[in-house]
Amino acid sequence: FKYKNLGSDKAVKTAGVMLGLAAPWQKIASHLGREEAELTNVIRTVFKRRNNIVHRGDRELGQETEPREDITYEWTKQAVETIENVCLTLGELVGRRLGELRAMSGSQGATARE
Repeated sequence: FKYKNLGSDKAVKTAGVMLGLAAPWQKIASHLGREEAELTNVIRTVFKRRNNIVHRGDRELGQETEPREDITYEWTKQAVETIENVCLTLGELVGRRLGELRAMSGSQGATARE
């Protein structure tokens, strides 16, 4: 796993695949009743903004002399809630998939014992 955290849409996808989900973003979006592109765009935008805040004093790369970007409570709340929903959904979907795998494993073990 080349990612240190789930701070990108690609890391979420990789973690989902590694944990047994085919097409994780498609499943997350369907579960939340949202568009996949919208969710991945929110994740990209939030983490780009986070990196600008942490590493560049809240300015775009190459624009360090420009004023800081505005940030609103509403934008922040929406971003945090989206990330929370994605994480909770990923956990729920992985839990279901593990249950399916356990059930398959149990039924195969019962067949082998018969």
